[in-house]
Amino acid sequence: MNLVDCPIGARVVVTGMSGGAAQRLRLTELGIRPGDHAQVLLSGFGRRRLVIFGSQRIALAPEIAGMVTVEAVVEGQGTE
Repeated sequence: MNLVDCPIGARVVVTGMSGGAAQRLRLTELGIRPGDHAQVLLSGFGRRRLVIFGSQRIALAPEIAGMVTVEAVVEGQGTE
C-alpha cells in the first residue's frame, strides 16, 4: 500500500520508496525514510495528502505520495 491508498487517520510505518534516484533523494530530504512512523491527516483536492512524520506536517502531491510504500501500524504500537 502507498500513502495515496491510506484512509484519513491511518497510522502507518514507511517500508520503502519507489521512483528514480532524484525522487527518493527528495523524499529523504523531506525527512521521509523507511522505518518512520506517520499519520495521514487530510486528503485534499486531487488526492493530495497532509501527513505527519514525527513533529512535522508534510503536504504531498499524489504522484509523490504514491512513491511512499507503507504498512498499517498494529493497534497498540502507536507512532514514534
